[in-house]
Amino acid sequence: MNTHLNENQRLRAEIARLRERIDSLQSHQQPVDLSQVHSEPSGLPEPEKPLKLDQPYFEQLFQSVPAGIVLLDKDDHIIDCNNEFTRLFQYTREEARGKAINDLIVPDHLKEEGLNATMMVSSGQSISFETNRQRKDGQTFPVTIKGKSLKIRSGQLAVIGVYQDISERVAHERVMNYQDKLLRLLVNLATDFINILPGKLDEAINEMLADIGGFIDADRIYVFKHNFSEKITTNTHEWCAPGVSPQIDNLQSTPFEFFQDFLDLHQKGEVVAISDVDSMPENHPMRPVFKQQQIRSLILIPLLQEGQSFGFVGFDSVKKIKVYDEKETGLLKFAAEIISNALSRQKTIEELVIAKEKAEESDRLKTAFLNNISHEIRTPLNAIMGFSEVLGLGGLNDEKTAHYTSIIIKSGNQLLSIIDDIINISSIEAGLTEANNSQTDINDILLTVYHQLKPLAENKSLELLLAQTLPASDACALTDSTKLTQIVTNLLHNALKFTQKGQVSFGVARKNGFLQFFVSDTGPGIPVEEQENIFDRFRQGGTQSDQHRSGMGLGLSISKSFVELLGGNIWLETENGKGTTFYFTING
Repeated sequence: MNTHLNENQRLRAEIARLRERIDSLQSHQQPVDLSQVHSEPSGLPEPEKPLKLDQPYFEQLFQSVPAGIVLLDKDDHIIDCNNEFTRLFQYTREEARGKAINDLIVPDHLKEEGLNATMMVSSGQSISFETNRQRKDGQTFPVTIKGKSLKIRSGQLAVIGVYQDISERVAHERVMNYQDKLLRLLVNLATDFINILPGKLDEAINEMLADIGGFIDADRIYVFKHNFSEKITTNTHEWCAPGVSPQIDNLQSTPFEFFQDFLDLHQKGEVVAISDVDSMPENHPMRPVFKQQQIRSLILIPLLQEGQSFGFVGFDSVKKIKVYDEKETGLLKFAAEIISNALSRQKTIEELVIAKEKAEESDRLKTAFLNNISHEIRTPLNAIMGFSEVLGLGGLNDEKTAHYTSIIIKSGNQLLSIIDDIINISSIEAGLTEANNSQTDINDILLTVYHQLKPLAENKSLELLLAQTLPASDACALTDSTKLTQIVTNLLHNALKFTQKGQVSFGVARKNGFLQFFVSDTGPGIPVEEQENIFDRFRQGGTQSDQHRSGMGLGLSISKSFVELLGGNIWLETENGKGTTFYFTING
């Protein structure tokens, strides 16, 4: 009875020692010598050959360990393996038993590594390393391997090996390493962008797209910028992987309606991610575009400035479907923010340069205006004073008296016109000008101006034509007659001043609910570089010499302001050497 109790105690102690050592291997601790499990005489019968581990308690423990365990004989053949080993490598115990471990689960390119591990364990060393092993279906996966030589009770050597699948850990480490490298890349790019000169920005953005594209394995990356006034969006930058066709030339001035769903989301700061283009609604306007470009997946990230989207960065996957996780999307948003900041900074610099140039130009023009106004006022004033003094001396015949009196009157009118222009432009600048509308006979205004300016045309041997008027029954309109008269007069004065031969014609018609006027001349035309600023204050258009540039350059600016006050627009058509036609509309 006592002998039986002693044997039970010895068995329990042996089980505890075996459990402790296997648990030690499972928990990544330093491998221990499992040969001590049976190194002391146990009093149990010796196993029969071939080696057998037939204790029920060991079998239960062996199968319950959550790691793949294999027992090998001295020739590296499998004696037995547990359930987890069969699950990991997809072999049944019957298939595994008797097979050489290196032939069964070691990939061909790692055979030498497997043999070296066998030799080390056979020499009594413990092993612990990470590598790849192969399942029955040929798929390889990362594992940790721990191994130790083991003495069986008969004195025979065996090996115990413990395998753990570390696929999730390796995948996580790979993702973390990838994201860390991408973040460092973006931080470096952001640092580089701080010192980018505006003229080098486009080149820097293209290089950035290439750096990111190569890193994240995208097939195409691009930047779009919106034009809200024209409701179009334009592809401004693009990078393509080798073998992927560029699309930038096909995506210029694309109407908003194609992207409207995306733009609405972008205005809310949201990212648009399409994991599979085939899953898009059949009637979506962009689906055929994406299909034509062979896009399988894409993600579009808004470019934001003060919370408003002014464009987006897109990442296309053409060769395969690609889904960006939350962390990766966050990093791509960081990339979009770098581009957004760079473009916003460039826009700010450009606006500052333009503002500086405008300020300098304004100062120059105002200086020229002050010099010019001094000349323009002094000229008629000198004439008035000079000829008045001559008249005061007396002794002149009637002809000279009439001539000098005419000069004084003409100079007085010229001076009054200058003063009127100064008052008008000052009133416009101060926002004090208003339209005083009343029922006005449009034909009457045109006839009055015609008769007033006809002598001026005749003095220059020019033909002045009132080419088109309204039917008498349709000639009345509710408008400001004084301002309309001044608009027509200013335009005709300009035409007569710059036309040296030929004719000046003008007229009116009703079009699209407006009254549309025209003033046409056969003058030299207006150069392209002057057309954009022709209606600015203190500007004088034309190609004539300085002797034909009398006046202060306020006439067209005043006319434009009055036209807009009367609810219309003004524009011009010109051809070099053939003349110019000014058009303007007013409410009628």
